[in-house]
Amino acid sequence: MKLRMLIVVGVVLAFGAVRADDANKEKEKLQGAWQPVSAIEKGKEQSKEELKNRKITFKGDQITVKHGDKVHDVTFKLDPGKKPKEIDVTGKDDEGKERMMKGIYELKGDTLKVCMDMEGGDRPSKFESPEGSNLIFVTLERIKE
Repeated sequence: MKLRMLIVVGVVLAFGAVRADDANKEKEKLQGAWQPVSAIEKGKEQSKEELKNRKITFKGDQITVKHGDKVHDVTFKLDPGKKPKEIDVTGKDDEGKERMMKGIYELKGDTLKVCMDMEGGDRPSKFESPEGSNLIFVTLERIKE
């Protein structure tokens, strides 16, 4: 009986280590600078003019978002084992309160798609931002240095 319990505990710990390793590998793929090429926020498409002054940089477990002169730093956590893959972003809102936004992401080569609830609500299940929602759906392309 004790041997079975030790085996079960060992399998659970090994599975957790594999998932953490997968998340670290996936995080490495995101490192660097990205440029938004399209964005739909609450059902409204943002213009190319609005997007050209934005830059998103992944470094370690931090994301720096530059929008014109404004800079926001947040942290992120990935779960690439889910379908669709999940991302949680944590940062401070305009009033200084910490907030977590739940999202999904898809990485294909140098294209990254992210969809999340900007108000900290439920995680979206599809890459879309219908009118009346609190969702933002952004497609980014890697900036080649």
